[in-house]
Order: sequence, then structure tokens, then C-alpha cells
Amino acid sequence: SASTIHRDFALSFVPSSNDATERILFEIDVNSNVCSVTKLFANIAAKSAIPDEDGVLFMLGSIFRIKNIVQQKDGICLIQMCLCSDNDHDLKPLFMHLQYDGNNSVNDFVQFGMHLREDAYYNEAERIYQRALEDLNDDSSSSNLVRKMDIFMN
Repeated sequence: SASTIHRDFALSFVPSSNDATERILFEIDVNSNVCSVTKLFANIAAKSAIPDEDGVLFMLGSIFRIKNIVQQKDGICLIQMCLCSDNDHDLKPLFMHLQYDGNNSVNDFVQFGMHLREDAYYNEAERIYQRALEDLNDDSSSSNLVRKMDIFMN
């Protein structure tokens, strides 16, 4: 997917909608003060093979906060987001909660599922727990996950 600073240019890449697909446009607000310490994005206009693209490349692992989702009259779903730093005050508790403990990645899924459950995102938490079950490698992780899923289901 392409990212550009020009809305009309981005829309030229959005295919027509049909029963199997939905037209979605992500509008990202980038506060340069947030990004001043760590370079979370780069203007790649000079490197683009597409003339007039004015492309932007976001760092792998970038974090975006959804501000609004609007179904527009032209059938496009507009998702308005802002680029966040990992030092974002509102996100710090979540990051601390999700920190990798060095054992295995299953714990990340379990912790994230617990956070979603605490915030009443039950369907999302269940999907995360299902993903964790798929990634289990050892019995200690299994017992920990099963115990936490039992708490979730009850």
C-alpha cells in the first residue's frame, strides 16, 4: 500500500468496492513535535518511482491511535489516525503491561488479551487468546494460558 501526502493521489489507488472488499482510506496526522526525538517517518518523494507521489514511509512498528472512523458519501471508509510515539503518556501503561518477559512470545498475546478484556473488548481478547493457543510451544506456557483463558471465559 502506498502512503502519500496528497488525498486525491491516494484515492487513485483505491479500487472500486464490491461485495468482497471495502474502500478504506487512512488519514494520518503527524505531529512533528512527537517525532522530533525518534524519526518515525521519512519523506521519500525523491526516491519514488512514481512522479508527484510525495510518498511517506513510516518506520516498521509505528503506532497509530484511531481518532475517528467515518463512512463517507462516496462509499469510502475514512479512518482518521494520529502517529504516536512509544513515549506517549496515555500508552505508557499499555507498553509496560505488554513488555516482553524474555520467555516466549505467547506471553505477549496473553498480556495483550488481558488488557483487551479489562477494557471490555471481549471479542478481540478471545481472538488474541486463540492466536496465543496457536503459538504455544511448551507446557508451562500452556498451563499459564489455560488458567488465564479460564478466568476470561468465566
